[in-house]
Amino acid sequence: MSIHTENRIEIAAPATIIWDIAAAVERWPEILPHYRYVRSEGTGEERIVHMGASRSGIPVRWSARQELHPERNEITYHHTAGVTQGMDVVWHIVPSGRGCTVSIDHDLTPRRWWLRPAPARYIVGTLFVMHIADRTLAGVRQEAEARAA
Repeated sequence: MSIHTENRIEIAAPATIIWDIAAAVERWPEILPHYRYVRSEGTGEERIVHMGASRSGIPVRWSARQELHPERNEITYHHTAGVTQGMDVVWHIVPSGRGCTVSIDHDLTPRRWWLRPAPARYIVGTLFVMHIADRTLAGVRQEAEARAA
């Protein structure tokens, strides 16, 4: 009954550059064209972020608590509003070879009854969450590799 997705990409850049891009979500609309806006409340290692993106022209939005864990090269989110309310997200930045492997794990046990059937889980998990995360990772890779060059 749960939704789990994992997106992964290799980025030819140091972890510090990738971290700076991944953690600074308020700058994502400048480098990721599918992000319409990101607003944040608070500073430091824990804050609330309000995000709006587009999936092939379909607007989506959510709010989440972002926690930065630089000692583990992880960024976590707990979605507090939107269709994906209750979703837990973990970004992993792992040095490997000539750069880093970056992955995003999403886990949601739907509270809303209409998200429980398999077709709804496929639509939310694969068609929206995975698609947006793939585009996000591709954009982060492009920006990080450009900065590392």
